Amino acid sequence: MRYVIFFLFLCSCLHAFTFSINSGKHSGNPYYIIHLQDDKEMICDERNNEKNKIYSCKIFTKLDQNLKNQDLPFARISFHRLSDGFVVIIQPKSISRIFNANNRLFDSHNSKADKTNRSKHFTININKHLNELDTSYIDGIDFPIKYPNLLHPSVGALDLNKEPITYNENGDMGIYLSIKRSYERQNYKEVIFESQKAINMHPDSIFLGEFLLYQIRSMDKLIKEESQYQAIQKMNKNIIESAKTWIRFNGSDRNYPEVLYISMIAHLSSDLRDDAEYILDMLMTEHGNDQWTKRAIMGYADYLVAHGKLTDGMRFYEDVLYSSNDIDIASEASLKLVKIYLSQQRFSEAAQYIDRVVTANPKYILAHKSYSIEIADELRANNLFDTAAKIYKSVFMDSNLHDSYYEISLRRLGTTIVRGKDPVSAYEYLQRYKKEFPDNEFSSEIEHSLDYLFFDMPGKSSDEKHAHYNNLLEKYPGQELAKKALIEEVKLSFEEKKYANILKLNRLIADLNQSNISDMMQASALNLANRYNQNLDCLDAIALVDEYDLESKIADQLKLFNCYDRTKRYASAYNLVEQNLNEPNLNNRVVWLNNLTKINYKLSRFTSAIDSSFKAVDLASKVPYSDPSEAIIYRFYSLLKLDRFDEAISALKTIEDNKGIDIMLIEAYDTAMTYANDKGDKLAKDYAKKVLDLQDKLNIDTFSPEANFVYIDNLVANSEFKEAKNEILELLPKDLKPQNRARALQKMAQIEISQNRYKAAVSYINECLNISENSQWKELCKEQKRLVDGI
Repeated sequence: MRYVIFFLFLCSCLHAFTFSINSGKHSGNPYYIIHLQDDKEMICDERNNEKNKIYSCKIFTKLDQNLKNQDLPFARISFHRLSDGFVVIIQPKSISRIFNANNRLFDSHNSKADKTNRSKHFTININKHLNELDTSYIDGIDFPIKYPNLLHPSVGALDLNKEPITYNENGDMGIYLSIKRSYERQNYKEVIFESQKAINMHPDSIFLGEFLLYQIRSMDKLIKEESQYQAIQKMNKNIIESAKTWIRFNGSDRNYPEVLYISMIAHLSSDLRDDAEYILDMLMTEHGNDQWTKRAIMGYADYLVAHGKLTDGMRFYEDVLYSSNDIDIASEASLKLVKIYLSQQRFSEAAQYIDRVVTANPKYILAHKSYSIEIADELRANNLFDTAAKIYKSVFMDSNLHDSYYEISLRRLGTTIVRGKDPVSAYEYLQRYKKEFPDNEFSSEIEHSLDYLFFDMPGKSSDEKHAHYNNLLEKYPGQELAKKALIEEVKLSFEEKKYANILKLNRLIADLNQSNISDMMQASALNLANRYNQNLDCLDAIALVDEYDLESKIADQLKLFNCYDRTKRYASAYNLVEQNLNEPNLNNRVVWLNNLTKINYKLSRFTSAIDSSFKAVDLASKVPYSDPSEAIIYRFYSLLKLDRFDEAISALKTIEDNKGIDIMLIEAYDTAMTYANDKGDKLAKDYAKKVLDLQDKLNIDTFSPEANFVYIDNLVANSEFKEAKNEILELLPKDLKPQNRARALQKMAQIEISQNRYKAAVSYINECLNISENSQWKELCKEQKRLVDGI
């Protein structure tokens, strides 16, 4: 029978690791041979557990993703990923032995001479009938009884651990006391060295157990400061072996639970979970109420949490919290629960547990200041400022100016309580820090906290607030403080109706992405747009409408239409009309039909303009006080564009008969005059006269002198010279532009010349030529001058 597992790893070059298992039988007894082979050297170590040996082999190649742990009938095999390769753990279930297969027997007379743990090929023989005894001195059934470690032929007196009491030397007590003092002074490396030296020098000392105990304790302390994986594993191995030795001979010692606890932690650190759980079970079964059992439970919970099993870990922490009679251990369990709750964002539970510790066991906080500040920092990072401040304050109150915790606790207290509910106390702590630690590396943090504190300080005027908020926006761009300042500035400006100030911050508000502040900006834009719209500040109004998409929200839609019209936004105007044609107010609906006719005309949709005009007239006939005049006017303009002149004039007469005279009607007649004049239609004279008469009735001269000149030209064309001259003589006294005066004088001279009254023409020609500004009419006067002078 054969089990073979192959792993191939491809990097820059090809490396192959082979793990194979062969099985067979010898005299009916099964045995198994495990081969580990690689192109690179592997490192294999062996150690003993309670039953059988355990082999740990490190392979310096990448672990295959599909590799699974195996629990075979003869061995348990597991694989553990490392940053530079992986470790194979082989736990045989019967007697076994490892061999370096690269050793060649003929290189040495002693086959066991090479004990190196490095090789490219190891084999592990698993066979329950392997002989582990030293049989070198056995000769058949007649062999002597050997006790290689026996020092005396008699046992003699025994100590409390049932060990023989011997007194080969009398310096062991002094050494023991020296080791104890070194441990108390935390000289752990010295303790390890001296204790091992004492063990070698005094192997039969009654303090042998104490030497080994302090060695184990010191290794446990040092391993917590070590960061290198290999060094940690080596120390774990030493702890485990030393603990086994100590436990074997000190089963009834009062320090037994402590050594079990240290051994369990070492097993967990080496990922020997089964062994660790076995030790933990012993502690919980035999020493359930001992403080080291509670610490072991917490250590096991730490292991579970580190491997992602938070629920199981929390269950063990809670068990310690509620079962321990030691308030310090319960406090430590509470703080470990706090860390998990914080990671799960269960902030209320975290605050509840930390409050228990601060209230019930403040001495624990003070006895573990570094750890307590670390917890407070996590609370603060998760916005539990009041709870964090309690811890900082406890540490600060127990410190003095020369204490290493004084500065950090005062600084953190001041900068944390700023976020709490006591701004006055926060101000006092921050000012105290500035006074006692001026211009240090944390000055900017203190200034930041004082700036933050401004928001809660009473008695600040509106101008002070605006100035400070804007200063913070410049001082802390993109930071939390600037965001808070932005929020407060927007709220204050909105309350004071300073809408333009809010819109200046529109980009910052957009980046803030906070709905209530964005709503205030939209409301500000709408208020300003309505104000501009009412005041006919069309460019400003339309700019806001476009930027903030306010068209449908503008209060006065008719004025917005007028703004679109004035700024020649005809497409926008048309869309606005479409949205309002069905307005419930019928009078307004007539106005919207007027606007539709107007905008159709300006979009050159002349037929549509005519149709909408008739709709306006039809609706207006049914609605009292409604006026479709504008629709009729733009029907007139549209008909002109379609050269339907008679229909256009008919439309004008409808307005004149029904509404009377207004500027809009005169404009229409002026357009009719221009149209007829351009077409050479003699009706131009009548419409010119109509325009002049209507503007006289309104006491305006808006359409002069152009209407006068059209009228004059048509009189001259009809040989009505007297009437034409009278019209010119009425025009000349008026305040005419130079070119219009030159035109009038030229017209008068032309009439005189046409009647052969050359001398009468001369005065008009000369006056025309005396006008300083050049024009086409002045040029015609020069030609008239040459004509008259030549006669």
